[in-house]
Amino acid sequence: MNLGRPTCAQVRQYGLRGHVCVRYIEPNRIHGEVKMAMDMLFMGQARANARVANANAQAADDWAAYAHRLEQQLREANAREKAVSAVKDAALAELARVDPHNYLLVQKNRQALGNAAYYEALEERRSA
Repeated sequence: MNLGRPTCAQVRQYGLRGHVCVRYIEPNRIHGEVKMAMDMLFMGQARANARVANANAQAADDWAAYAHRLEQQLREANAREKAVSAVKDAALAELARVDPHNYLLVQKNRQALGNAAYYEALEERRSA
């Protein structure tokens, strides 16, 4: 059983890619044309490897830019949440001063309103 490099017959039979079917030639018997042909094969493979490496580098750059955009959006969302919380606290303080018995001053009532709006927004997204 051959566990090493596939033979030329196996390459043809199984349609393997990336295998250059070259018979072994002793180094002292390689002539100019054969050496040039082998050099061209190796250079072609090197160019193909460089193209793959460049494509991989571009994909990595694209993912890094995507991650950066997501991080920026997360920072902006956190900032908006803090701003809304500050406005809510100020509004509740003013409401407590104007109408100390208002139902929105009770945390449970505010939570019920928030949950209703939250689940309504979720349903809108699911139906869209």
